[in-house]
Amino acid sequence: MGVILAIAVALLLGYEFRFKKAGFAGNLVVAFLTGVVFLYGGAAAGDAVVLLPFGTMAFLATLSREVIKDMEDVAGDVERSTFPKRYGLRASTGLARGSVAGGVVLSVVPLVWFVTLVSGVGIIYVVLVGAADAIFAVSIWHLPDRLHYEQTVSKVAMTVALFAFLAVAFR
Repeated sequence: MGVILAIAVALLLGYEFRFKKAGFAGNLVVAFLTGVVFLYGGAAAGDAVVLLPFGTMAFLATLSREVIKDMEDVAGDVERSTFPKRYGLRASTGLARGSVAGGVVLSVVPLVWFVTLVSGVGIIYVVLVGAADAIFAVSIWHLPDRLHYEQTVSKVAMTVALFAFLAVAFR
């Protein structure tokens, strides 16, 4: 737990003083810090490994949203070396879609790993994570055409996914 905390604090300070303006490296730090919250909570409860799929899904969802936000801001990012600025909107669209696809694939892991589909928690998880996955699909569907809308939809999907994750906590 102490190692996770030390890494997170170091990255948080690194983000504030270096990576914020570094573009994609900053996106990776923000996504990592979002995902590591789950691992830290799992470590505090005595089993970080069980929350690894959730941390990875959070990382991927956040990475997608961060890239979409940078796509939206590409014209104004004069002093930042963002992924969209360096590689273009097409590559950024691919990265955002790939991140969401990875998260959707991983959303099945809890069903295989430790939640039974026939339980109340399993049913709640399937309904909520199915809704979150569908909303995430909407968030990348029209890339790169409606960037503000898509990154806002991504936030909605993240909220629904958190409720799905919370349901599993009561297994």
